Amino acid sequence: MTTHFSGPVDSTNGFTGALTGAVTGNVTGNLTGGWTFPAATTYSGSAAADKAIDPGIFHAVLTKATAGEDYTVAAPGAANVSKILHIRSQAPLAHVVTVTGLQGGTTMTSGSTGGSGNNFTMLAASATIWDLLTNTGWTQST
Repeated sequence: MTTHFSGPVDSTNGFTGALTGAVTGNVTGNLTGGWTFPAATTYSGSAAADKAIDPGIFHAVLTKATAGEDYTVAAPGAANVSKILHIRSQAPLAHVVTVTGLQGGTTMTSGSTGGSGNNFTMLAASATIWDLLTNTGWTQST
């Protein structure tokens, strides 16, 4: 059985079962079970179009098998405000990601050794600003 809701929903007894689709607004109470994050989007860096990381995705994996690739992330844009973007290097190679609007410096560099799994996470604080939330193995500079 499928139940569709429209408008505000208030339940004093909670919900049981899977929830599919988007939830907009604040959710209060306890969450049990867990949630599934969107699948990672891979960027091989082999062509110019594959170096521009979409600011609207959740998880980007850099898969280029050689060093020196310059990836870019645009400013978040109004549609992505409050979204999180996680970027991870798959190979232990030097990668450079230039992030428009990143506070504290717009260039993130992953070192040439031990770079496999290096990652950083950003929050779209506004349409023009990224805030760095976490950073493992990357160097931030201007």
